[in-house]
Amino acid sequence: MIKNTTLDQRQRVVLFISGVTLCAIFFAFGLFIGKWSSGEAMAIDRTETQGSLLLMGSEPQQPASDTNQSAIPTQEETTGSTSGQAKMSDLPDSQAGLPANSVEATGSPSEPLGGTGAGQTPASVSSAPEENLGTPTHFYVRAGTFEESQQAEDFAAVLRSRGFVSAYTETEKTDAGKTRYLVLLGPWVDRDSAARTMNELRNEGVSNVTIIGQR
Repeated sequence: MIKNTTLDQRQRVVLFISGVTLCAIFFAFGLFIGKWSSGEAMAIDRTETQGSLLLMGSEPQQPASDTNQSAIPTQEETTGSTSGQAKMSDLPDSQAGLPANSVEATGSPSEPLGGTGAGQTPASVSSAPEENLGTPTHFYVRAGTFEESQQAEDFAAVLRSRGFVSAYTETEKTDAGKTRYLVLLGPWVDRDSAARTMNELRNEGVSNVTIIGQR
Protein backbone atom coordinates (compact mmCIF):
# COMPACT_ATOMS: atom_id res chain seq x y z
CA MET A 1 0.00 0.00 0.00
CA ILE A 2 2.81 2.30 0.91
CA LYS A 3 4.62 1.41 -2.32
CA ASN A 4 1.57 2.21 -4.42
CA THR A 5 1.21 5.56 -2.72
CA THR A 6 4.87 6.31 -3.36
CA LEU A 7 4.50 5.38 -7.02
CA ASP A 8 1.45 7.56 -7.38
CA GLN A 9 3.31 10.51 -5.87
CA ARG A 10 6.28 9.94 -8.18
CA GLN A 11 4.00 9.72 -11.18
CA ARG A 12 2.34 12.93 -10.18
CA VAL A 13 5.69 14.65 -9.77
CA VAL A 14 6.84 13.35 -13.16
CA LEU A 15 3.60 14.42 -14.80
CA PHE A 16 3.84 17.82 -13.16
CA ILE A 17 7.43 18.29 -14.29
CA SER A 18 6.53 17.09 -17.77
CA GLY A 19 3.61 19.50 -17.90
CA VAL A 20 5.76 22.40 -16.75
CA THR A 21 8.43 21.44 -19.28
CA LEU A 22 5.88 21.27 -22.08
CA CYS A 23 4.47 24.63 -21.07
CA ALA A 24 7.96 26.13 -21.08
CA ILE A 25 8.64 24.60 -24.49
CA PHE A 26 5.38 25.93 -25.93
CA PHE A 27 6.01 29.34 -24.39
CA ALA A 28 9.52 29.51 -25.83
CA PHE A 29 8.24 28.28 -29.20
CA GLY A 30 5.54 30.95 -29.13
CA LEU A 31 8.10 33.64 -28.39
CA PHE A 32 10.30 32.39 -31.22
CA ILE A 33 7.39 32.36 -33.65
CA GLY A 34 6.37 35.87 -32.55
CA LYS A 35 9.87 37.29 -32.96
CA TRP A 36 10.31 35.54 -36.29
CA SER A 37 7.00 36.89 -37.58
CA SER A 38 7.84 40.39 -36.36
CA GLY A 39 11.28 40.21 -37.98
CA GLU A 40 9.78 39.02 -41.26
CA ALA A 41 7.22 41.82 -41.21
CA MET A 42 9.92 44.42 -40.52
CA ALA A 43 12.11 43.00 -43.29
CA ILE A 44 9.19 43.12 -45.72
CA ASP A 45 8.44 46.71 -44.70
CA ARG A 46 12.08 47.67 -45.18
CA THR A 47 12.19 45.97 -48.57
CA GLU A 48 9.03 47.71 -49.69
CA THR A 49 10.31 51.05 -48.41
CA GLN A 50 13.64 50.63 -50.20
CA GLY A 51 11.83 49.61 -53.37
CA SER A 52 9.66 52.70 -53.19
CA LEU A 53 12.69 54.90 -52.63
CA LEU A 54 14.47 53.30 -55.58
CA LEU A 55 11.45 53.88 -57.80
CA MET A 56 11.23 57.49 -56.67
CA GLY A 57 14.98 57.98 -57.23
CA SER A 58 14.95 56.41 -60.70
CA GLU A 59 12.17 58.69 -61.95
CA PRO A 60 12.99 62.21 -60.74
CA GLN A 61 10.56 64.86 -61.76
CA GLN A 62 12.45 67.75 -63.27
CA PRO A 63 10.83 71.15 -62.97
CA ALA A 64 9.39 72.55 -66.14
CA SER A 65 11.74 75.51 -65.96
CA ASP A 66 14.81 73.23 -66.38
CA THR A 67 13.30 71.68 -69.50
CA ASN A 68 12.36 75.03 -70.94
CA GLN A 69 15.84 76.43 -70.37
CA SER A 70 17.21 74.28 -73.19
CA ALA A 71 14.60 75.59 -75.61
CA ILE A 72 14.23 79.22 -74.49
CA PRO A 73 17.39 81.36 -74.72
CA THR A 74 18.44 83.13 -71.55
CA GLN A 75 18.52 86.89 -71.26
CA GLU A 76 22.33 86.87 -71.53
CA GLU A 77 22.19 84.78 -74.74
CA THR A 78 19.55 87.09 -76.17
CA THR A 79 21.60 90.14 -75.20
CA GLY A 80 24.74 88.61 -76.70
CA SER A 81 22.93 87.78 -79.92
CA THR A 82 21.46 91.27 -80.09
CA SER A 83 24.87 92.82 -79.48
CA GLY A 84 26.35 90.66 -82.23
CA GLN A 85 23.67 91.81 -84.63
CA ALA A 86 24.22 95.41 -83.58
CA LYS A 87 27.80 95.19 -84.81
CA MET A 88 26.58 94.66 -88.34
CA SER A 89 23.55 96.94 -88.30
CA ASP A 90 24.40 99.88 -86.04
CA LEU A 91 27.57 100.93 -87.84
CA PRO A 92 25.96 101.73 -91.21
CA ASP A 93 22.98 103.32 -89.43
CA SER A 94 25.30 105.65 -87.52
CA GLN A 95 26.57 107.06 -90.81
CA ALA A 96 23.38 108.80 -91.81
CA GLY A 97 23.70 109.87 -95.41
CA LEU A 98 27.29 108.58 -95.76
CA PRO A 99 28.38 106.41 -98.69
CA ALA A 100 29.65 102.89 -98.12
CA ASN A 101 32.76 102.81 -95.95
CA SER A 102 35.02 101.19 -98.53
CA VAL A 103 36.89 101.89 -101.74
CA GLU A 104 33.67 101.23 -103.62
CA ALA A 105 32.12 104.31 -101.96
CA THR A 106 34.15 106.62 -104.16
CA GLY A 107 32.56 105.28 -107.32
CA SER A 108 36.02 104.64 -108.84
CA PRO A 109 37.39 101.47 -107.20
CA SER A 110 39.72 100.85 -110.13
CA GLU A 111 41.78 103.99 -109.55
CA PRO A 112 44.92 103.31 -107.46
CA LEU A 113 45.12 104.53 -103.89
CA GLY A 114 48.45 105.55 -102.49
CA GLY A 115 49.99 106.21 -99.11
CA THR A 116 48.62 108.31 -96.31
CA GLY A 117 50.47 111.58 -96.96
CA ALA A 118 49.34 114.34 -99.32
CA GLY A 119 51.38 114.59 -102.51
CA GLN A 120 52.85 111.08 -102.26
CA THR A 121 52.98 108.98 -105.42
CA PRO A 122 50.13 106.45 -105.31
CA ALA A 123 51.15 102.82 -105.19
CA SER A 124 49.94 100.39 -107.81
CA VAL A 125 46.73 98.52 -107.14
CA SER A 126 47.36 95.01 -105.85
CA SER A 127 44.99 92.13 -105.27
CA ALA A 128 46.66 91.44 -101.92
CA PRO A 129 45.17 93.14 -98.83
CA GLU A 130 48.54 94.77 -98.05
CA GLU A 131 50.22 97.39 -100.20
CA ASN A 132 53.97 96.81 -100.10
CA LEU A 133 56.15 99.92 -100.26
CA GLY A 134 59.62 98.44 -100.09
CA THR A 135 60.35 97.02 -96.65
CA PRO A 136 57.73 98.57 -94.36
CA THR A 137 58.70 99.66 -90.88
CA HIS A 138 55.18 100.45 -89.68
CA PHE A 139 51.67 99.56 -90.77
CA TYR A 140 48.29 101.25 -91.12
CA VAL A 141 44.79 99.92 -91.72
CA ARG A 142 42.80 101.79 -94.37
CA ALA A 143 39.11 101.52 -93.40
CA GLY A 144 37.59 103.74 -96.09
CA THR A 145 38.12 106.30 -98.86
CA PHE A 146 35.82 109.29 -99.41
CA GLU A 147 35.56 112.23 -101.78
CA GLU A 148 34.25 114.61 -99.09
CA SER A 149 36.23 115.60 -96.01
CA GLN A 150 33.16 115.68 -93.77
CA GLN A 151 32.19 112.16 -94.78
CA ALA A 152 35.61 110.87 -93.81
CA GLU A 153 35.54 112.76 -90.50
CA ASP A 154 32.08 111.40 -89.67
CA PHE A 155 33.12 107.84 -90.45
CA ALA A 156 36.30 108.16 -88.35
CA ALA A 157 34.17 109.46 -85.47
CA VAL A 158 31.87 106.45 -85.78
CA LEU A 159 34.85 104.09 -85.66
CA ARG A 160 36.24 105.84 -82.58
CA SER A 161 32.86 105.51 -80.88
CA ARG A 162 32.99 101.76 -81.63
CA GLY A 163 36.31 101.41 -79.81
CA PHE A 164 38.78 102.02 -82.67
CA VAL A 165 40.34 105.01 -80.96
CA SER A 166 43.27 105.32 -83.40
CA ALA A 167 40.98 106.16 -86.37
CA TYR A 168 41.80 109.45 -88.10
CA THR A 169 41.57 111.05 -91.56
CA GLU A 170 44.25 111.96 -94.07
CA THR A 171 44.19 113.47 -97.57
CA GLU A 172 45.59 111.92 -100.73
CA LYS A 173 46.26 113.27 -104.23
CA THR A 174 45.60 111.02 -107.21
CA ASP A 175 47.34 111.10 -110.61
CA ALA A 176 44.30 112.90 -111.99
CA GLY A 177 44.80 115.69 -109.47
CA LYS A 178 41.80 114.76 -107.35
CA THR A 179 41.86 114.94 -103.58
CA ARG A 180 40.59 111.98 -101.60
CA TYR A 181 40.14 111.56 -97.89
CA LEU A 182 41.31 108.34 -96.27
CA VAL A 183 40.17 106.92 -92.94
CA LEU A 184 43.20 105.23 -91.38
CA LEU A 185 43.94 103.40 -88.15
CA GLY A 186 47.39 102.96 -86.66
CA PRO A 187 50.29 102.96 -86.92
CA TRP A 188 51.60 99.58 -85.67
CA VAL A 189 55.19 98.39 -85.75
CA ASP A 190 54.21 94.84 -86.73
CA ARG A 191 51.80 93.54 -89.33
CA ASP A 192 50.10 91.09 -86.95
CA SER A 193 48.67 93.90 -84.83
CA ALA A 194 47.36 95.64 -87.93
CA ALA A 195 45.86 92.35 -89.17
CA ARG A 196 44.01 91.87 -85.88
CA THR A 197 42.46 95.33 -86.19
CA MET A 198 41.56 94.63 -89.82
CA ASN A 199 39.72 91.45 -88.77
CA GLU A 200 37.88 93.35 -86.03
CA LEU A 201 36.73 95.93 -88.58
CA ARG A 202 35.48 93.18 -90.87
CA ASN A 203 33.56 91.66 -87.97
CA GLU A 204 31.92 95.05 -87.49
CA GLY A 205 30.74 95.02 -91.11
CA VAL A 206 33.44 97.23 -92.68
CA SER A 207 34.34 95.81 -96.09
CA ASN A 208 37.41 96.18 -98.34
CA VAL A 209 39.73 96.93 -95.43
CA THR A 210 43.39 97.13 -96.46
CA ILE A 211 46.71 97.01 -94.62
CA ILE A 212 49.20 99.66 -95.79
CA GLY A 213 52.90 99.26 -95.05
CA GLN A 214 55.15 102.33 -95.03
CA ARG A 215 58.86 102.94 -94.64
